[in-house]
Amino acid sequence: MCDFSRKQISSVFTNSTVVSVGATVLALFLGVPAAYALSRGQFREKIKCFLHSCLSNDPAILFLIPYFTVYVKLQLIDTRIGLIIINLSFTLAMSHGPCERFSMTSDRVGRGGQD
Repeated sequence: MCDFSRKQISSVFTNSTVVSVGATVLALFLGVPAAYALSRGQFREKIKCFLHSCLSNDPAILFLIPYFTVYVKLQLIDTRIGLIIINLSFTLAMSHGPCERFSMTSDRVGRGGQD
């Protein structure tokens, strides 16, 4: 049986909250402008293909050794900021899709629905 005290549970809950909120805020802060640029720019097909192929299709295990090597050199092992960066690298690839569709839809509405 695990014997957690209230202080340990509070610490674990605080860490989880800080990491999840930090990764979400950074993903939105970086993803929304990127989605807007991709939806408005003339270069979007090339960039979309590149982002999709680089970020969405690769299994996470491919990034394990490079991340570990960089984290050891930067002393980010077992830190909150290190965990936020890891979470951000996987959620950022998924955050620009819905934002991009929203900005394309709002742009059409602003022009009166004309494409």
